[in-house]
Amino acid sequence: MTNATEINWHSTRLDRVMNIRVYGKPTAAPILVFPTQDAMSDNFENFGMIEAMADDLRRGRIQLFCVDTVDTETWSNIWGDKVWRAQRQEQYYGYIIDEVVPRIYREKHEWSAADRRRMQPRRTTRRDCLLPPPRPLRRRARALWRIRCEILHRRLDKRRTL
Repeated sequence: MTNATEINWHSTRLDRVMNIRVYGKPTAAPILVFPTQDAMSDNFENFGMIEAMADDLRRGRIQLFCVDTVDTETWSNIWGDKVWRAQRQEQYYGYIIDEVVPRIYREKHEWSAADRRRMQPRRTTRRDCLLPPPRPLRRRARALWRIRCEILHRRLDKRRTL
């Protein structure tokens, strides 16, 4: 059994307490894990996935960051207001991009002035996502870059349809 560290904080985007469970050694490659629908951060462990990856976690190859979801307020809330549900899901995307990813980055690296500038939100277009990630991020954050671009594409598409 691998030990988990639980991080709790109040999300400004979602205006509620959110949890992240961290498994593995701090020197390992970070992987962001989303639970199944309507589940929370302990879901990955409850289904035996941590035990299945225990060897890689013990060897220090990977470090898992398992996050909570807001699915009960968005996807699964079929009787709720559709506009509010969509806005809540967008807030969740913002929470992942603006709070969770920088938190993972902070866990992995010390912050410098250049890092803080790089993590500041800025206007992004589809063209930005077609370019490769900035040079310092190439090895460490390729997957996070793809997630960020995918979410930005969704936001841009949504703005065009409104």
